[in-house]
Amino acid sequence: MVRQGLVLLSDADVDAPDLPAVCTVSKDDQGDGGAYFIGQAAAAEGALWCDRAYFTGRPDVAWAVAKADRVTDAGGLFQLGNEQNLDLEGWAGDAADWLAFEAEVRAWADRPDRILAMPPSPGVPDWTSWVSDTGPYAVHAYGSFQQMRDVVDWYLDNRPGDVYVTECNFGAGNQADVDAWAHAELVPFLDWCASEPRVQMACYFAWAWDQSPTLPTSVDARGTAVEAVLRDWTPPANGGSMDEDWYAPAVARPIAHNYTPGRSGAPQVVAVVEHIADGLGSPFGWFDTPRTDGSSAHFWISRDGLVEQYRPLSDTCWSNGPICDPDLYNLSVAAIVATGVDPNAATVAIEHEGYSGDGLTPAQTEQSRLLTAWLCARYGLVLSRAAVIGHYQLDACTRSGCPGAGFPWAAVLGEEPDGPDDIDALRDQLWALAGQCEAAGYPWLGQGVKSVVALSKGDA
Repeated sequence: MVRQGLVLLSDADVDAPDLPAVCTVSKDDQGDGGAYFIGQAAAAEGALWCDRAYFTGRPDVAWAVAKADRVTDAGGLFQLGNEQNLDLEGWAGDAADWLAFEAEVRAWADRPDRILAMPPSPGVPDWTSWVSDTGPYAVHAYGSFQQMRDVVDWYLDNRPGDVYVTECNFGAGNQADVDAWAHAELVPFLDWCASEPRVQMACYFAWAWDQSPTLPTSVDARGTAVEAVLRDWTPPANGGSMDEDWYAPAVARPIAHNYTPGRSGAPQVVAVVEHIADGLGSPFGWFDTPRTDGSSAHFWISRDGLVEQYRPLSDTCWSNGPICDPDLYNLSVAAIVATGVDPNAATVAIEHEGYSGDGLTPAQTEQSRLLTAWLCARYGLVLSRAAVIGHYQLDACTRSGCPGAGFPWAAVLGEEPDGPDDIDALRDQLWALAGQCEAAGYPWLGQGVKSVVALSKGDA
């Protein structure tokens, strides 16, 4: 189970919150040991602790071994080195020289199993050549949730052993809204780490850094939402599994605005709603901009076939309300109207790049077909026009052209243009949806339809 924490750089960092994990960067400077003793004390209280002895250039093997043994004897993990593939670290040699040095330190150390292999900077070309075959591993990951996940995924896919994320942040040198990043990127990253049994630690760099004032945006966590997120975060109740709430082929770009946590009391999702964006380019920036008339969707598909996801399916996006002149001949729509639930809470929306009346590109159509089928399977819906609807069916007043006459319904549903429906599956969905409407008081008998109960028993 992953444990979250902070990187502490100074003995003065006694004001940092107590967290399940802590990373320190110890130094030999007189008067400031780089928070080594703070980390040691935290480990004695049960925290997961990793220390990195700071150096530039090429130290003696004996010096590195002594530092490693000091940490492991005190109950910590030892990270050997820091992004030696960067010129500023002053390493005298190439990747092969570094790997040979690492192997020699491991050979002489008391606890090589507690030495974390150096994390090369993932922003440098060919960075993976600096990663040894021997774990466990320290990992540095920066940027968005997806960028951080991609780096960690590389280790999970290509190397054995446990992974410790000993640095993560939005990327030093970038301009960022740190509070927004903490909620939109760091939280889902922690949630995802919790779903990977081999990921043991995720620490943000840093609590306070003496170089932060020189950056476009300070990376200091102190006084920002990063501090609150790390303090308050707990692993998701489902163990962190994102398989059900995040579509694996999509690029995850979590928004921090214009959505409602949870599903607002809706008993279940009853429809997938297809949209046309009436514009080109990703709507991420629009969805993530706070405003009184905010809007969002769970998914967007580009004309090149790129799929982006903006919130987990467990949250409610704002794309399918209000209702106006709805298509009550469609049972999914009728059920939403009859039960009075927020239509956003009972649906999932897919936006498509383009304009009303346009057809989709072949790549876009194929990705829409795959995503729509996955969503129907996820919610137990029949893959047909009974449960896959257009926005115009919820709002014929202002959205009559969404997703437009050019939308390839048969292709998105994976049907031949005039192919037969699965009658048994449609009938089962008919009874389920009609039962919800009848229970909510919708006058089916008044519409000339026999009792749902009688019909479900086959009575004429």
